[in-house]
Amino acid sequence: MSEFIAVKTRAPGDTEDDLAVPPDIAGAMISWTLAPNGVGIDDLVTTLAEAGFDESYIPDDPTPSQALLNMLNRMFKKATTLIRSVRHPRGVQGQVQATYAVVPKDEGEEDKVIFREEFKVAAVLIQKGEPGNTYIDSDLWFADEVPQDKIDTMLAEYPTYLRTMYSLEQSQWLTRLCKSVLKGIVMEGGSGHYFIEPSMVPIWRKLNRELRKLGIFLHEIPAMKSQQAVEAVLSSLRAMLTKSMEELETDLQKYAEKRHDPTARKIQRRVLDERRTRMNKDLNLIERYEALFSVRLEDMRANLEKMQMGYAELATITSGES
Repeated sequence: MSEFIAVKTRAPGDTEDDLAVPPDIAGAMISWTLAPNGVGIDDLVTTLAEAGFDESYIPDDPTPSQALLNMLNRMFKKATTLIRSVRHPRGVQGQVQATYAVVPKDEGEEDKVIFREEFKVAAVLIQKGEPGNTYIDSDLWFADEVPQDKIDTMLAEYPTYLRTMYSLEQSQWLTRLCKSVLKGIVMEGGSGHYFIEPSMVPIWRKLNRELRKLGIFLHEIPAMKSQQAVEAVLSSLRAMLTKSMEELETDLQKYAEKRHDPTARKIQRRVLDERRTRMNKDLNLIERYEALFSVRLEDMRANLEKMQMGYAELATITSGES
C-alpha cells in the first residue's frame, strides 16, 4: 500500500470547513502544473500581495534576454525554424544582454537539409532621460536584414513579454519558493517533485488557492509518518546535501589552487561569505528534518562540519594575506 494519502488541510485565511493537518502527517509531496500561455507578473504580484504573502514570495522580473527568447520562440520557432544564440553585434548603443538569430530550414544542394540565418535581434539596455535624471530602459536592436513589418510587430509585443512569465520563469520561481521559502527538498526519482514539512502544507494550499486564479495549479500528496516515508525523505535529503557538498568541495579545491597561482585574482570576501551562508542553510535544513523525524543525522553533520572547517581555514589564510 502507498505510504502517501490525500487529506484536506486548513490554509491560513480560509473560511471553508477544512480539516486541520493530522498530527501523524510527515509532510507532503508537492508538484505543479504551469500556465501554458504565461502569467502577467503584475497580476501575479498583486494577487500574492492581496493574499498577504510577503516579499519573499514575489518573483523576479523576466530578464530582457528571457523576454526576447520567449518572444522569438512564440513568433518564429517551429519544426522548420530554429532560434539560436549568436555572437553579440559590435558598435551597438547600450549594453547588449543577448543576441538571437532566426534560422529557417532550407533545402541545400544535393537535397541536404541545412539551416540558414534569416536575421538577428538583440536585447539591449540603454540609458535614457536627461542629465541628472537618467534611467535604464530595455530596447531591441535589429540587424539590417530584418523586415520592417517584423520590426514593428516585435517592438509592439516586446513590452508585454518583459512583463510575462512563461513556463521557464514560472518553474524557476516555484523551484526557488520550494527550496528557499518552504524549506523543501528535492525528491529522488521524480522530476519536479519536492517534499515539505507539515507546517508548510497550509501555506502551499493557500498559494494554490491564489495561483489557480492565474492558471497555475499546485498539487500535494500528504504523507503519513511511516518508516518507509521517512526513509524516502531522508534519502532524498542526503542526496541533495551530498550534491551541495560536492559543489562546495570543488570550489574549495579550486580556491586552494588559486592561492599558489601568482597570476590568479585574490579570493574575495563576499565569495567566502556566500559559501558560509550556503552551509548555514544546509545546517538549518538538517536541523529541521532532525526535529521533524526525531533522528540525528550524524553523517550529514560530519560532512558539513568538515566543509565548514575547510572554508574557515581558507578565510583565515586569505585574511592574513590581505
